Amino acid sequence: MRDLAEFFDPTLRLPIRGKVYVVESPDAKTGIHVQRLMTTGVLASSGAEVSQDRLDELELDDADEIDLYKRLLGPAYDEMLADGLPWAIVKHAGVTAFMWVAYDRDSAERFWESAAGEAKRPEPQDRKAPAVKKAAKSGRQGSRGGSTAQRKSTTTSPSPQSS
Repeated sequence: MRDLAEFFDPTLRLPIRGKVYVVESPDAKTGIHVQRLMTTGVLASSGAEVSQDRLDELELDDADEIDLYKRLLGPAYDEMLADGLPWAIVKHAGVTAFMWVAYDRDSAERFWESAAGEAKRPEPQDRKAPAVKKAAKSGRQGSRGGSTAQRKSTTTSPSPQSS
């Protein structure tokens, strides 16, 4: 058998502002904790019966959230803080690492790149009142075809972790 180091990279590389932060795989205790958090969250959201103790594990206060990101990002967390990265970027990196540990590298990449929509400025037409409000001002409800135009949202769904 070949040595695992020949074909397996247990790191996650996060390029931010021209620098690549290398996140080492967390210790087994952290990995198991993340897997348990994700499993509990999935079960609870699917309507399965979950014990109150397991549900309580999902409740992270600010200190718990920061601790989880520190555990997941390891030395890269301190490096990001030393480099003066804003919290939103550090948090995105932390949740990306969470997805990597809970699922896999592909899931982490998809989450990582989902931030592209967060940083975009609204297009000029996004500042206009939506068609629904215009119709309401004119006394009409909706459009003649039975549907109303909807604005394109620039927000994203919340991350698996609390803010």
